[in-house]
Amino acid sequence: MRSHLQICSKLLRSALALLTVATLAATSHAAVQNRITSAVQTNNRVALARTVAPRAARAQDLGLAPSSLKLENMTMRFSMTDTQQAALSKLLVDQQNSSSPLYHQWLTPQQFGAQFGLSAADLSTVSSWLAAQGFTITTTAKSSTFIAFSGTVAQAQQAFGTSIHSVSLDGEQHIANLTEPTLPAALAGVVDMVSGLDDFKLRPRSRVRSVTLANVSPIGSRPRDTVNTTAGLEHFIAPGDFATIYDLNPLFTSSINGTGISIAVMGQVDISLTDIAAFRTASGLSANVPVIKTYGTDPGTPTGTCLGSNPPTSCTVTGGDLEESELDVEWAGATAPSASIIFVNSTDVIGTSLVNAIDNNIAPIMTVSYGGCEVQDFSATAIGTLNTSFQQANAQGITIVGPAGDAGATDCDFDVATAKDGLAVDFPASSPNVTGVGGTEFSEGADTATPNGTYWNNTTTSVSSALSYIPETVWNDTAASIAAAPTTATLSSGGGGVSVIFAKPTWQTGTGVPADSHRDVPDLAFNASADHDPYLVCAEGSCLNGTYFGTGGAFNAFGGTSVSTPSFAGILALLEQKLGGRIGNANPYIYALANGASASTIFHDVTTGNNKQPCTTNSTSCPAGASPIGYSAGVGYDQASGWGSVDASKFVNTFPTVVTTLPSASTVTLTSSAATPALNQSVTFTATIAHTSGTATPSGTVSFTVDSGTANPVTLNAGVATFAATFTTNGTHTIAAVYSGDTNYYGSSGSVNVVAGTVPTGTISLSAAPSTFTVASSGSISSVITVTSAGGYAGTVNLAAVANTLNGSYAFTSNGANVTSLTVPAGGTATATFTVNTITAASKTGGGLKTATGVSSLVLGGGITLAGLFFLGFGNRRQRGWSSLLSLIALAGLIASAGCSSSSSTTTTTTSSGTGTYTITITGTDSLTSAITANTALTVTIQ
Repeated sequence: MRSHLQICSKLLRSALALLTVATLAATSHAAVQNRITSAVQTNNRVALARTVAPRAARAQDLGLAPSSLKLENMTMRFSMTDTQQAALSKLLVDQQNSSSPLYHQWLTPQQFGAQFGLSAADLSTVSSWLAAQGFTITTTAKSSTFIAFSGTVAQAQQAFGTSIHSVSLDGEQHIANLTEPTLPAALAGVVDMVSGLDDFKLRPRSRVRSVTLANVSPIGSRPRDTVNTTAGLEHFIAPGDFATIYDLNPLFTSSINGTGISIAVMGQVDISLTDIAAFRTASGLSANVPVIKTYGTDPGTPTGTCLGSNPPTSCTVTGGDLEESELDVEWAGATAPSASIIFVNSTDVIGTSLVNAIDNNIAPIMTVSYGGCEVQDFSATAIGTLNTSFQQANAQGITIVGPAGDAGATDCDFDVATAKDGLAVDFPASSPNVTGVGGTEFSEGADTATPNGTYWNNTTTSVSSALSYIPETVWNDTAASIAAAPTTATLSSGGGGVSVIFAKPTWQTGTGVPADSHRDVPDLAFNASADHDPYLVCAEGSCLNGTYFGTGGAFNAFGGTSVSTPSFAGILALLEQKLGGRIGNANPYIYALANGASASTIFHDVTTGNNKQPCTTNSTSCPAGASPIGYSAGVGYDQASGWGSVDASKFVNTFPTVVTTLPSASTVTLTSSAATPALNQSVTFTATIAHTSGTATPSGTVSFTVDSGTANPVTLNAGVATFAATFTTNGTHTIAAVYSGDTNYYGSSGSVNVVAGTVPTGTISLSAAPSTFTVASSGSISSVITVTSAGGYAGTVNLAAVANTLNGSYAFTSNGANVTSLTVPAGGTATATFTVNTITAASKTGGGLKTATGVSSLVLGGGITLAGLFFLGFGNRRQRGWSSLLSLIALAGLIASAGCSSSSSTTTTTTSSGTGTYTITITGTDSLTSAITANTALTVTIQ
């Protein structure tokens, strides 16, 4: 029982917090400084670095996408300033520090925007620019962190200077931008990325197995979870079994059943409420109809011959989205029977469903059963912007849970039987702002063969056959799957391992936690096998007559971490009902419990099994003669099962005793002794650790990496660490520094770029022949652009073309091929032919052409020199910042080299044309230094 002093102290903190919250509530957008301080000019554009989807690079190019194709869900996502990022880091610390007046004082989306979003004036400027490009604005975030809009491929190509193509990947046709979008420099300073320029989606990863009963006649109207199948006596997990095994029943008896708590389930398909009702009937649960919220375009219901069959025998046409979403809704409600379930729907389960659910603050618990390989399914900037949304969620008190993946320790190799892409983990579970849920498998030995065993009642007559907790091992059915079906088997095991994106959060400590400076996953794990004791689900009309079984006693049974994830979300709902409030990021509390005196009673420590997977010899992380790659279970934490599963009753009842006094936020400032070193010149990099509060000098280590290479740990001396490196290749190199953190300060990271080699000197000039044209509307022009070296200049010159209030289809070509740059020899010249077809002027407004704030433009950018994605960084110069408390994301600054990047061609359409004289400016800029640049102008008269 708490002392009188503790209670008074808490009341005092609450009073202070109320004053703070009142201040926050009164804060308007005026509190955020305007960041767009110059006119929006299209002749000065900047590429949004590292935003092209990695899958676009792997896809087969099928040519330009149809220009009239509608892009319904484009989103411009805004960056934070360094000051905002630092303030968010401190806020997240304070919200989880029980000695702070801001402890558990959660923000609303509007309050978040007032501190960390874009100002009202800047939002208006961005909105006006988007409207001027012909886009229709559909959503402005309550948190002022993004604007969603729609338009055509032609409008997107024109506005963002990118090339959108039709592509083919894994037998499916998609569209994708193949070059980085560009924006006027005034806007690029506040924008992280423009999403929605491709239509790649995450695929569901649940595991499904078709089962047929051996004896159909006794089905009747009673549900069963221990049944005789054609494979013999089998057990299937019904809600009653989960409640027995993981000890939910004492909570239910105490009326802790999720009442008053909402769980938001993320999806990207329309679900059937009939299936949900059938599941609850078969499970003996009371009716509880989910609420459905749709953001953006309704994805609709998949079509195909498999729908409506009992059971669906082959549903490849649906992609599995329907089954995935229905099992997520059913099992979130199975473990929290009285919780309100909100199904959030869109065409993009994370980028739209989850982001909008956070921005609308619709529930304190959010579960998403989709994920993707960190390095293959998301661009570096996309991970950064999504993680910023997860930080927003935590600041609002939202807890997010996600699956650790179903391909073992080799998450990039989904849907294959042998890994070739090496060790990898699943995002968003790898984010420190998300609780990652892995997979276990029950290990009851010969108990299944006895009529009344230790763990199961095998009489095949009850709705709940489990008798007690069942020992668990790591879920890994890969070998058995390959043995049973060598030609069709896929990797089938609980995900886990080491993030290459996120630094290790300070709260991730304890027995077994690797000292690797990286975020490790999973955090917890629950039963996930589809082959041994899988879950019962009603999907696509598969349940009949109040049972889980369809016509002929056939049904589908499910497994995968996408079932264990919503099941744990339900346990969190029981916890929040018990606590009477939100908890934000659950991870610090989970690790505090695991390091506490009651850990052995709360957690079922999984100490056997592994998530190792077979790999292709000589592929990544798989040298000749190597054994399967991955991680083994052990005492305490491990990267195969996290802390194991929980006894839900003890977890919920012990949780309130956990008080976390968390360290303060830190920052890393990384500087170099030379910004443009010569090859083989030694450069000293200095990392200085600063902090927002506290008096102790930071201790610990700083790990330096060069271009994603091997980490080099250096011990801090008075808060400073130095590292020397030399460079043997020309170009931009990224050096990252990751601070480990200590007992007083959280870890953080920073980065700096250097350009090694000889930077060109001298000057260039540009000329055009011819340079003046007279054409009719919809006509075309062609001019030879010559770049001439002077003063000994030799290098690569990036080309760009900008025309205010003039539209058309354009290209630079050389020797018959599209180009974006030219190689210019010392004292020589290089030429390219610049063509513009279907020239029209922009629409007239009020009798005159559009003003500079609403211009149309031609843009053809040269490639920018991009720093390589280093092992734990992403983002760009505008976005670089410090790890927040619970994300501790290694946000490393990416400084793009000079130049504009765009496509080799683009098109646009207008509603009218106007006669008059217009100017097209051709610019050439050296690829390594913007100091060497020149331009020439073309004059076009439309008659």
